[in-house]
Amino acid sequence: GGIEGLGPARDGEATLEASVGWQTAKLKSVTGRYVCVEALDAQRGDVFTTCAELRVLDGAGNEIPVERCSVIYADSEELDGDDGAAVSVLDGKPETFWHTQWQGGEPKHPHHLVIDLSREETVSGVRCLPRQDSPNGRMKSIRVYVSPTRFGGL
Repeated sequence: GGIEGLGPARDGEATLEASVGWQTAKLKSVTGRYVCVEALDAQRGDVFTTCAELRVLDGAGNEIPVERCSVIYADSEELDGDDGAAVSVLDGKPETFWHTQWQGGEPKHPHHLVIDLSREETVSGVRCLPRQDSPNGRMKSIRVYVSPTRFGGL
């Protein structure tokens, strides 16, 4: 599988723990400007994806500054029943979070979030802070894609 024929970045699959702390998914370093995190399922088996904070790691394993990053795509976000906007993953506030739609529809996995790093970077992983106030939608299995150009089909 993959996005328009692209496979995940080398070793770009990870299983996250059922915890509320920061979790790191390491990759073999790959260069690109656009990073897509694909959530394949949730810890509790529900159809949602939630994430409080998301950081992309550079080749040395350091966080790429969020000031340079922007969310340019999410397949789903809840904007009516909650403030579940995807941009929340970059706001530095653990109490806010991205939540896929739950009011008026519940799209199923996989769910996709794309971050533009503003320039090409060596990417060695991602760090995720799960939603803090509820286990709903906490990511379990993820794939990470890295590309020098925008992802086709998203």
